[in-house]
Amino acid sequence: MNTGLIGIVTVKDFEKSKKRLARRVGLRERAELVRAMFEDVVEELSKIVDRVIIVTPSTRIGEYYSKWSKCDVLLDEGVGRVEAIRKAIDYIEKTYPSAESIIITVADIPCASSKDFQEIVSLAEKYVKAIVLSPARDWGTNIILLKPPNVIKPVFGVGSFWVNLAKAIERGIAVRVYSKNTVRVDLDYPEDLEEALRIGCNPRTRLVLMRILGKINNNETT
Repeated sequence: MNTGLIGIVTVKDFEKSKKRLARRVGLRERAELVRAMFEDVVEELSKIVDRVIIVTPSTRIGEYYSKWSKCDVLLDEGVGRVEAIRKAIDYIEKTYPSAESIIITVADIPCASSKDFQEIVSLAEKYVKAIVLSPARDWGTNIILLKPPNVIKPVFGVGSFWVNLAKAIERGIAVRVYSKNTVRVDLDYPEDLEEALRIGCNPRTRLVLMRILGKINNNETT
């Protein structure tokens, strides 16, 4: 199997995510939103990669998405995103040794499209070794492309953009930044919901957001 480019997406149990939305969005709706964002991201990423590795602590999620085209599922221990990503990279090196690059993305960027992912890949094309970074609004790392897959050991979380950038510069590795609104906006707070719709989010997420915002607006006017 030709697997030059592989994607990695980590996802927790849908019901345990996005608790900061709880003051305006109920548990069931939050779970629906997380699932919609995750599925949109996997679908858009699948359009430009050879395989998508999904890493999750949930056997229920794993069993369902292992049936999706192009998807491999790894079960992790739920001890953190860094460990989940390292498990996925180890799996890629053993299972797909021909992989030239990997692109790692969060699952909650509802406006990210296959065009964004392709542009990120294109930024690294002319280099033998490169990383491409897309920062989050808290200067975390929403997306990182590694060429080759072991070029650095990436970190994640608040401020991780700067850590990954410093690692690349230290090693003399070409580094590029991709920072469009479509890949910066994640849905952590209620005010993010309308912003995502304004920018233009993917189909599953858009439907769920419209339903959630309709309910919020109705509650606020009654």
